Amino acid sequence: MRNSGKTQRLGRRLAACVAAALFLASNISFAQFTAPYVMLQGTLKTASGLAAANATLTLSPSQVFFVAGSSVVVQEAQCGTDANGSVVGIGNPVLAPRAAPQYVGTMPPGNYYVEFAWYDQFGVQTLPSREVAVQLTHTGELQILPPVGTGPPQATGMAVFIGLTSGGETLQGTTTSLTAQFTQATPINTASAAPPTRNLTMCRVVANDTGFPTGTGYNVSLLDASGNTLFAYPEMWQFFGPGSTYNLSQGIPYYHGQVTYPIPILTIPYNHNPQSISGPLSLSGYNLYNVGAVGVGTSTPAWGIDVEGSGLDSIINAKGGYLVNGSGGTEGECLGSDGTAFDTPIACVTGLPTLYYQTDQVNGAAVAQQPVNNFLSPLTVTPVTGKTNIGLANSGVTPGSYTDVSLTVDAYGRLTSATNGSATHPLLNCQYVACASGSTYTTSTTYTNSTSRVLSEMVSMNGTDPTGGCTGPSGLLTGIVNGSSILFTEINNDCNTGNISGFTLLVPPGATFQVTISTVGSGSSYVLHSWYEMSL
Repeated sequence: MRNSGKTQRLGRRLAACVAAALFLASNISFAQFTAPYVMLQGTLKTASGLAAANATLTLSPSQVFFVAGSSVVVQEAQCGTDANGSVVGIGNPVLAPRAAPQYVGTMPPGNYYVEFAWYDQFGVQTLPSREVAVQLTHTGELQILPPVGTGPPQATGMAVFIGLTSGGETLQGTTTSLTAQFTQATPINTASAAPPTRNLTMCRVVANDTGFPTGTGYNVSLLDASGNTLFAYPEMWQFFGPGSTYNLSQGIPYYHGQVTYPIPILTIPYNHNPQSISGPLSLSGYNLYNVGAVGVGTSTPAWGIDVEGSGLDSIINAKGGYLVNGSGGTEGECLGSDGTAFDTPIACVTGLPTLYYQTDQVNGAAVAQQPVNNFLSPLTVTPVTGKTNIGLANSGVTPGSYTDVSLTVDAYGRLTSATNGSATHPLLNCQYVACASGSTYTTSTTYTNSTSRVLSEMVSMNGTDPTGGCTGPSGLLTGIVNGSSILFTEINNDCNTGNISGFTLLVPPGATFQVTISTVGSGSSYVLHSWYEMSL
C-alpha cells in the first residue's frame, strides 16, 4: 500500500513537473524578467564543495537605494536554495504544517495526510513540505496553519495539499498571507493538481544600474537550514543590466564599493519613468533617432514635434525651408491644406487683379459711399449666378394702343392704369345748313373753354345736280382762335357724300374758338358741321 502510494505520488509529481515547465516557459520570460530586476540562478556551494541545500540567501542594499524616476526605496531581497543548492525565489518549507481536527463541518471521518508549499506573486509554487498525518474520528474539519515563524518574505501565501493516502495529496486551496489559517470543512477534491516536483520560483533583485546613487551594491548573507552563516559570507555583490540573468555557478559578481555622483542618466530606467537634464545636451554631431515624440513647452506631446511654448518658444524656425514627404515642390508652389494638415502643394498667388471701387452719382455728382445700395420700388433686384439684375417693376398697364384713353399717373410720373374711353364725347355743336354755291357759312356758336380742350371738328357736305350732272362743292375750311384765322383744310370733292374734312385741335384755356366754312361751285350744298370736346 505504501509503495502503491509512492508510485501514485511519483506519477502525479511527474505530471506537475511537466505543467510547471510549461508555466516557466510561458510566464517567467515575460512576467518576471521585467525592469528593474535581474534574475539569479545557478548553484551555491559550501566551503567544502557541497551544495548549500535549503539555505536562505539575503541581499541588502549597501545604502539607501532608490529606483530611478520614482521614490521607491529598494528593500532587502530574500531568496533561497532548494535541496540541491539551486538558487530559487522562495526556499522550500523545511517544517511540516500544523494541522488540527475540529468536529464541525461536513468532512468525513478518516485518516488524512497534509502538506503545503509556498507560492509567489506569480502563483509559482515551491516543493512541498514534509507531510503530517491527521485522524478525524468524526465528521468535522481540518484547521491548517504554517509552521511557527514569519515565513519567507517573497512568498504570498501557502498552497495546501490533502490526501487520503501518504503521497496522494492534491491541492485543496491557498491562503493569501504567510500566517493565515486554512480550513478544510468539506470532502477533499481528489482530482485536483498534485504538488510540484521542482521549485520554479525565481530569485529577483533590483539591478544596481536602475537606481541611484549609481554604484550601490548588495550585502549578501547565506544561512543554512539551521540558521548558521556559511563560510565566506557575508559578501558584497553588484548587478547590472535590468532584465538580465546571472548564473551564480559561473561566478559571483563581486562589488568593490564604488558609488557614482551625481546621478547619471540611465539607459533603462525603472518602468520607463521620466528623467531630466538640468543643462544643455550636446550629441557632438551624432544623430538622435528612434524618438517617439518631441515636446516643446509640453510634457505630453501629441505629434512628432509638438510646439506648445509661449513667445519665441512657440515658433519653429527653419533656415533652409521645409520639405513635405522629402519634396520641396516646384517653383511657384505654396503649402496648402487638405483639411487635415498643411501638406498639399498649391499654386501661389503672385499678384492681384486691378480693383475698381464702385461709386454712386446723382445728376453727375458723386454721393458718399455706403456699404450697401438699397433699391426701392419700383426697381426690382434679382440675384442670379455671377451677377445681380436691376430692373423696373411692371406698372400694371397692359401695353397697346388706347382710344379715348383714361389715365392714372402716380407720384413717380408712371402710368399706373389706362383704359379705353367711350365712343362718344360731349357734343358741343351740331348744325345742318344749306349753302348756296359760292356762299360762305360761319358758325354762329363761339365756345370759350375754361381748361385745355381737344376739339374735334367734322364737316360733311352733300352736293346735288337735278340734271344728273354734278359739280361738287369746294372751298376752304378755316378757323379763328382768339381772333386769328387758321386754315385747317381745303375742300375739293366732286359729288361726294359723307365726311370730307376734319381736324383735331388743342385749344388752350380761355381761348375762343370759331369755325368758318366757305363754299364755291355750282349747285347747292348741305353742310353738317359739328365738333366735340374732350377734357385733358
